[in-house]
Amino acid sequence: MCNGLAALEDEHAYAKILMRMLGMTTPLYRYDEVQVVLKAHQFFIGCQEKWVKRVTEVDKEEAPSAEKLCNISNGGVCSVFEIIDGLKEAFEHDKQMTDRLLSTLKPDNLAPSLRNAAK
Repeated sequence: MCNGLAALEDEHAYAKILMRMLGMTTPLYRYDEVQVVLKAHQFFIGCQEKWVKRVTEVDKEEAPSAEKLCNISNGGVCSVFEIIDGLKEAFEHDKQMTDRLLSTLKPDNLAPSLRNAAK
């Protein structure tokens, strides 16, 4: 679609702003939002795979069904402790972010005692 502004978009910053205001271009940060969602999903899938591996190999339990793992309504099943461990690994070089994240995740306080009790 061309409304005349598209031809000026590269040369004039005001044309870009008008195009955004009219809803004819992708809003700022839309690509960033999409990337965050994709990366978060990849992170969750990675944590979920580690959890399933631990459940089947270490705990010697039956793996959750594919329906539970890929449930669209709730995003899938995973252990919160596995997610916390994933966050610790992801932010191991950023002490401030690690402290902020882990201080708000309450199950982290229970994780060592529950894991030891399960063994």
